[in-house]
Amino acid sequence: MRILVIGSCGKKKLIQSTEALTCDDLDSIDNIRKWRKKLSCTSIRARELYIGNQNRELVKGVDLLRRIEKTEIKFSILSAGFGLVEENDMIPPYDCSFTGMRKSQIQERAEWLNISSDFKELLATGFDLVYLALGKKYFLTLGNDWKNTVEPMILGFNRTLSEGKLLCIPSAHDIVRAFSQNGHKIHGITGFKGDLLRILANYALKQKNPYRELLGWTHPVYLRGLVMKLGNLKNMN
Repeated sequence: MRILVIGSCGKKKLIQSTEALTCDDLDSIDNIRKWRKKLSCTSIRARELYIGNQNRELVKGVDLLRRIEKTEIKFSILSAGFGLVEENDMIPPYDCSFTGMRKSQIQERAEWLNISSDFKELLATGFDLVYLALGKKYFLTLGNDWKNTVEPMILGFNRTLSEGKLLCIPSAHDIVRAFSQNGHKIHGITGFKGDLLRILANYALKQKNPYRELLGWTHPVYLRGLVMKLGNLKNMN
C-alpha cells in the first residue's frame, strides 16, 4: 500500500537567521537554484526544518506508519519558497509564506513554482491514499484539474473535498475540542492536521492486523466513521 502525505511549510524553523531568504530573493527558478547552491552549508532536511506543531506531528505520524509492513509512505512538503519538496531535500533558512498573500499572488507564484504540475505528476506515480495537511491558501496552489481525475482516496481539510473519494475533515474548534476531550493530545487548530495523522497511525498499530486496517482507510465511509469514533463525534459538518 502506498500513502502520500503532503504538509506545508511553517514560520517556526529549526534554523533562524536575520539574513534568511525572502520571497523577493526566491523570485524565480534560477534564483532558487542559485541560493540553494550558495547556502548549501546552512541547509537542513525539509522534514527537520519546520518545527511547528503541525509538521512535528506529521513527521511522527509518517514514521509510525512506516512501521507497518507492506506500506510505503512518501512525505512531501509544500513550500512557498521552494515549491513541492521531498522530506529529505536540503533547504536553506528562509522566510516566505503563502499565508499573507492574496489569491492572485498565490496563484501566480504557485504557477511558476510548478506546484500544480508537480503535484499531478506525483499523483500519477500511484497511491492508495493521499493525506493533504494543507490550509486553505496552500490548498489553492494545487489548482483544480487534479480533482477531475483523482483515483486514490483523498483525505484533506478543505470543504471542497466532499464527494466520492474526496473526504473533508473540518479543522474546526468543535472537532479539535472533541478529540482533546476524548483523551488525545491536540495542538490546537493549527496542529490538528498533524495530530490526526499521528492519532490514526497509532490506532492502526494497535490493531491485530495493522496493514488490513490501512486498507480500510481507502474507503471514505469507513475512514469517516473511524475519525468520528476516535473523536467521539456526532457529526463532522
